[in-house]
Amino acid sequence: MCGIVGFFGFKNSDLLNQMTDLVSHRGPDQDIKYENKKINIGFRRLSINDLSKGNQPFYDARKKIGVFCNGEIYNHKLLRQDLEKKNYIFKTNSDCEVILHGYIEYGLDFLKKINGMFFLIIWKDEEQKIILARDRMGEKPCYYTRKNNNIFFSSEIKPLLKNNNIQKTLNFNSIDFFLNNRYVPSSNNLIKEIATLEPGTLLEISEKTFKKIKYWDFDNYKILTGENDSKFYNLFETSVNLRMTADVKVGVFLSGGLDSSILTSLMSKKKKNFEIFTHSYDEKNDESIYAKKLCKELNLKNFNLIKINEKHIHNLENIVETMESPIGNSDIIGLDLLCNAAKIKNTKVILSGEGSDEIFAGYLHHQKLKKLYKIKNILNVFNLNNIFSKCIKVTPKSLFNLFFNYGNYKVTNDLIDNLENYFNEKSEINSYFNLISLVNKKDKNKLYTSNFSNELNKANIRPYLNEKLPNFLDKILRFELENWLPSYHLIKEDKISMGHSIEMRFPFLDHNIYEHMKMSNNKNYLANNKQFLKNEFSNILPSYIKKRKKGPILVPIVDTFKTEFIKMYRDILTEKAIRKYNFFNYSFLETLFIQFEESKNYMIANKIFSLLVLQIWLNKFYK
Repeated sequence: MCGIVGFFGFKNSDLLNQMTDLVSHRGPDQDIKYENKKINIGFRRLSINDLSKGNQPFYDARKKIGVFCNGEIYNHKLLRQDLEKKNYIFKTNSDCEVILHGYIEYGLDFLKKINGMFFLIIWKDEEQKIILARDRMGEKPCYYTRKNNNIFFSSEIKPLLKNNNIQKTLNFNSIDFFLNNRYVPSSNNLIKEIATLEPGTLLEISEKTFKKIKYWDFDNYKILTGENDSKFYNLFETSVNLRMTADVKVGVFLSGGLDSSILTSLMSKKKKNFEIFTHSYDEKNDESIYAKKLCKELNLKNFNLIKINEKHIHNLENIVETMESPIGNSDIIGLDLLCNAAKIKNTKVILSGEGSDEIFAGYLHHQKLKKLYKIKNILNVFNLNNIFSKCIKVTPKSLFNLFFNYGNYKVTNDLIDNLENYFNEKSEINSYFNLISLVNKKDKNKLYTSNFSNELNKANIRPYLNEKLPNFLDKILRFELENWLPSYHLIKEDKISMGHSIEMRFPFLDHNIYEHMKMSNNKNYLANNKQFLKNEFSNILPSYIKKRKKGPILVPIVDTFKTEFIKMYRDILTEKAIRKYNFFNYSFLETLFIQFEESKNYMIANKIFSLLVLQIWLNKFYK
């Protein structure tokens, strides 16, 4: 895993050095720059494969074409065999060298042959041209900005901000989106001038060209002969085995839930001496019980239990600076602790179960949406939405709790408001946002200042849902694969892990897995508590994993951070700090604080946590 920075259009060695230094954590093993007329690239390498000979860049025989790659090409051995038959000679065992020869042989079509995660750059000296490319699922980030006919690009945002010519303009709509969804969509970064290269996309840049090309999306792909003949079990086991391949220590993050338990069980079939990392805030009541039990059953000795305590809330400022984007979920603190533990154990590669819920509709709101959408359609036929929403208001919470089974959490007034808004809303995308919103319409009316409300461009709402898809749940899953997955999960996984010089790998996000499920036309697995996965891996999963229901968030704010959380938000979300930006009414925030301190309500805690993360981001990136 590595870091790439650079710019096209002019030469400035001092700027390139400064930008490269800002991604040193992504690659402590090599520091190199390439400068030639208008092409300027900085690179930092984290050695994973071919430790001694795999330094980049790789050049063609005439040194006119070069390649840097941040990522891993999992099928590089198969690709190498094909290229060797075509008389290409390899000097190393590096996967990056495969990209060079593959590009020379097949051109940009070679990207379609790659199975991996990557942000790569190819440059051609004679044409003074560069090509940026990002992997299909968006596992590796690539940012860029254009200024005065010059293009800047980077694996992270901070190096781009080194360009003093870039005006930092806040995207108010993205702040609004964040408070609704707890993340910022990469299609609309908080800083307007910085764009994100979309997953499955390449960008061609020359003096006369600035062209984006989509080489893969969630519909436009070809099924290779035999590619999808295998059963899912075999496909996934292959994916896991590929991602366990490295010349350094490999480990796994095991939560004790279904996805990471499947992953750990398959890994144990190949080897027993890998490191397992689990965090816990309450060993007697959280998921770590199941993680510990599974490791004992699989005879895995290297089990590392990382205990989270209330003091760890104070890691939040460094975490937000590392992520470069606010994420309103306390599990970022747990992830940071896990990555630090892996670093201490000198485990450079970590496998994770992320991506399963997006493909298999595994979240609680997927299950609820499927049922609620059917009810809503019936109400629409008889024009009973308004009457039904009024009934929701007077329904006792105890009745709602019969259908809201999510750990020890209970239905709150906010969730009832969201449900009411869901049935009153005609738009499908707004219905979805209303149901999952953290800060709903009623609270936004009190929270937002008139200045902030006026700045919101309410007419400029991106059509997030793909209307060509056949049903509502398909549309939601596509939206989350294109937005929630790369902009929420993969951003925090990449940035936090790389902050500790750790490489994260995600077997569920092998594109062959998605394509297999897409082509199977089997919709029975959707919103069915991932029964499909339980059936497929029934022989390797113990009953206490298969029978478990979907659990709550792994790092509950109230139980974990206690009064330290209050101390921190009182210290950072001060009246002076809030009035500085004039986005929010402090009087409403103070009311929110008092309500939480009296009730310890988990929904209010989540709101305050998100506002805290946003304020930290503003302090770090918008001074």
